[in-house]
Amino acid sequence: MVWREAHELEHRTKVYRDFLEHYREELSELIIHPADNLEDLATFSKVGVRRYGDYLFFSSDEFLKLLGRRSIRVITWPEV
Repeated sequence: MVWREAHELEHRTKVYRDFLEHYREELSELIIHPADNLEDLATFSKVGVRRYGDYLFFSSDEFLKLLGRRSIRVITWPEV
């Protein structure tokens, strides 16, 4: 697990960006659990802030551009 504690969004974004920029294996699995509704998440989870940070990064233009630059193809679990 990459995250043991909630980090600031800037730090999370840097870690994800660095990983995706430098990882060189051909097939990998990166499991994320993004969420955009902190209020609902707070009723059953203490990691809502982390999940919201994941949502912000993985739905950003920066992430989409990074995918294109690295020729990364996002697939869903049934495709595996």
